[in-house]
Order: sequence, then C-alpha cells, then structure tokens
Amino acid sequence: TDIPVTESSNDMLVDVLRVSGAESSTSAASRVMMQGGVKVNDQVITDRNARVKDGDIIQKGKRTFIKFKKKKNK
Repeated sequence: TDIPVTESSNDMLVDVLRVSGAESSTSAASRVMMQGGVKVNDQVITDRNARVKDGDIIQKGKRTFIKFKKKKNK
C-alpha cells in the first residue's frame, strides 16, 4: 500500500499531524503523542516539541501512516 505524503515547510511533528488530517488540532496531536500513540521511523515520540526530517515515516495509532516531505521555501 502507498503511504500518503504530507508536504509542509513546518517540521514540527504536532503541526504535521494537524496539516495531514491525522489530528484535528495541534493540542489533540500533542495529547496523542504524550499517550505514546505516535511513532516516527518506528520510534515512539512523546516530546511535543519534536521535529521531523524529510522522508520520515510517521505512524499514528495502528493504521495511520504519513510520509513527511519538507516543502522548500521560495
């Protein structure tokens, strides 16, 4: 199966989860993270200030996967 790609110039994990539609708000995203429900490249992330890099695979829960692509600023 193909993993949907989310492009964003903001590399904060909570913002990527919001922009991708995986979470409705940054506060909801940080709540899920603090409960251990988010992984980046198979590592559980609980730090709400975490950043992601271009090409990282983000997993929320069991079934939601997102591939992050850093949008270049013009």
